[in-house]
Amino acid sequence: MQKVKYEIKHLTMCVVDEQRTRVFYEKVLGLVDVQSDEKEINYAFREGEQPFLTMLLGGKAQTVAQTGLYHMALLFPDATELASLLHRLLTLQIPVGAGDHSVSEALYINDFEGNGIELYHDRDAAGWDSQDGLVTMGTDEVDGEQLLAKKQHDWAGFPSGDEDWSFAFYG
Repeated sequence: MQKVKYEIKHLTMCVVDEQRTRVFYEKVLGLVDVQSDEKEINYAFREGEQPFLTMLLGGKAQTVAQTGLYHMALLFPDATELASLLHRLLTLQIPVGAGDHSVSEALYINDFEGNGIELYHDRDAAGWDSQDGLVTMGTDEVDGEQLLAKKQHDWAGFPSGDEDWSFAFYG
């Protein structure tokens, strides 16, 4: 079987409320507005980087449930960074769901417009279980206290350096 890796480099979403969008993505998550005008906001992980997320302003609020974006996912380089953001989310009283998928630990939040965001880190692949050539996964509870114990600093946004930040979305 041939393995294929798809890399998604950019996501564009429509948003209704610019101010609430800015508060969430800039103040809560720490993304950086690298270019904006009256029609859109472009976010990057850090200053000087290419944007990976565009928010088109002036969207219409949904009146009925409809299909669309399930959630986007941000891959953290390690549990330490994820723990820092978890602490910030809990401090700000942002509702957080979680799932231990054996190969990763994931947190699930919604922005103020209901768009789902997965925040996760992968565990070392050497410890993954597999059966018949397929990785075994599941969904158990995340030990929040154990994850928080890995926090080494307060969350101040996506730091620069050697960290590998990655982005994907699920529609």
